[in-house]
Amino acid sequence: MEPTNVFTTDRAESLAAEVWGLDVRAESLVGFADDNFRLQTDDGRQFVLKISPPGTSEEWILWPALAIALAMIAFSLFSEGLRVALDPKERER
Repeated sequence: MEPTNVFTTDRAESLAAEVWGLDVRAESLVGFADDNFRLQTDDGRQFVLKISPPGTSEEWILWPALAIALAMIAFSLFSEGLRVALDPKERER
């Protein structure tokens, strides 16, 4: 797949406002076939927006998104346990 560069930062900002009602600043990120943007609100919240080119199969979208979601859940579940296990101050208690 060739890089698309279809979306501009202005279009990404407009899309975030239209679809999610977010007033954001968009910064273009490096990507291979997708157009990727870091979106940041005035209060500091950050989001990543990925725009896949037309004709991209659902598998190319679903599996990476699922892998990211599972990694986030795993990190959330195990991070506190790792912190307690690796923090010397916690061992003294």
